[in-house]
Amino acid sequence: MAEITIGDLLTWEPRLAPFHDGFSAETGQLADEDREVTWVVTVRASQPVLPPLRGGELVIVPQRTLEDTGISLPELLREIASRGATGIVFDTPFEVPDGLVRLISDPIPVDLESDVNRLLTEQRGAIYRAGTELDRTLQQANSLGVDVEQVLKSASTYLDMDVTVVGPNADVIASSASQNGHEPRLRPVNGTRVWNDAYYGTRLTGNEMLWIGPVRSDRRALTRLVADRLAVAVETALAHAIEVRPRGNARSIALSGLLATAASDAARGAASLGLPANGAYRVVLSSNPTDRIAMQRELAPYGAVHDAADFDAYAATLVEVRGRSRSPEPERKPYLHPTSARPSTPHSRWIAISGPVLGASQIPEAARQARFVAALIEHQLIEGETLRFDRVADVGVYRLLYPLWGSPELEAFATDALGKLLTADRRGTLRSTLLAYLEAGGSQVEAAARLGVHRNTLSYRLKQIGTLTGAEPINPASHLALHMALLASMLPPAP
Repeated sequence: MAEITIGDLLTWEPRLAPFHDGFSAETGQLADEDREVTWVVTVRASQPVLPPLRGGELVIVPQRTLEDTGISLPELLREIASRGATGIVFDTPFEVPDGLVRLISDPIPVDLESDVNRLLTEQRGAIYRAGTELDRTLQQANSLGVDVEQVLKSASTYLDMDVTVVGPNADVIASSASQNGHEPRLRPVNGTRVWNDAYYGTRLTGNEMLWIGPVRSDRRALTRLVADRLAVAVETALAHAIEVRPRGNARSIALSGLLATAASDAARGAASLGLPANGAYRVVLSSNPTDRIAMQRELAPYGAVHDAADFDAYAATLVEVRGRSRSPEPERKPYLHPTSARPSTPHSRWIAISGPVLGASQIPEAARQARFVAALIEHQLIEGETLRFDRVADVGVYRLLYPLWGSPELEAFATDALGKLLTADRRGTLRSTLLAYLEAGGSQVEAAARLGVHRNTLSYRLKQIGTLTGAEPINPASHLALHMALLASMLPPAP
């Protein structure tokens, strides 16, 4: 791997420029910009015309000196190329053999050789010092047994660049950047070391890709040097993570704890369990904690199933959604019960499934969605065997209320809309009557039939409701607010 390249030198030394024929017409980039530069020498007018060359040098060929050598230009250029030089610097363009990079400096300053060599020496020293200091930082992190993300953040802080590890399937394993803040170009590519725009990637032994960037043009040499050292530290952290990763019952307990952790800690917890940072997940809760095998079979179409310890007295499972396959549809659509058909007890066996969430940090949110569905089932507000948060047919308008679940705003809305009805109707008769009436679309005949009461009884109750709420229930304009407030007041307590 080249320490310093033509591209680096052109960034640092403004007096040098690529000769235009060395550029690609499509990209505008020097075709040989990754060629190594070790040193700079100048053609002499006296013998020996060429100083000793060890390979990788740039040879300055001033036109005035060339005329004094008495050596033909083609012969001199062939000699330069045969000694392994990288390229030449001229002030007057001329034909150059293939394999030599052509740079131009017009005019060529008398101190160009010494200035460039001093620049190369200073840059090498700065790069080596920075690499040594970063190496010390990484070794300290590895000795403490920190996880991959902490190694990346330590390197990112020192380099002032983001560092990301991408798996073979383009999944982000760990990153110093914020969640989902990585660039979409950070994906596995062919080759062990590669530049992709302003990002530098190096392949790890497990076929993961380590990406550093965006990299400023003046720091590309440093990035190439530290990439290999950082790769070693990352591989050490990955190996350590596998060694200490919980297994068996300990893993199930850790997964259960992940469901209730704070979003800020979820990504790190997921990484310690080997879960992709940018994976898609669902959380599943079941009323039957004993039949785990049957539950795994039922959930298999959704993706990879990870058993968790019991959560909220329910059997808990984390599903890692794979690919773009659609979620299976149940043969019998679950539904919201009309008032007259609500059972006295929930179904003996049910499964509550969250909607899909993107990113390991969102796993606690998926768990909250599953808890919401489970709570609705337990309170007989919805019924079915397999209910999904992301299916309107399963949870209906309750999904609209979910973002405000347990919030003071939702409680205040229900109180304002229902007035004294919540406190005066201790047995819930009037609320059941109002809900049946609203579910019947304002039809008193259908509502009375649902409740099993006479229409006169229904009319009397509606008048009482109007007095307590301050809203006329027979007025269609009041139906939406009353209905939403009733459903909000019926929600089970938030965890």
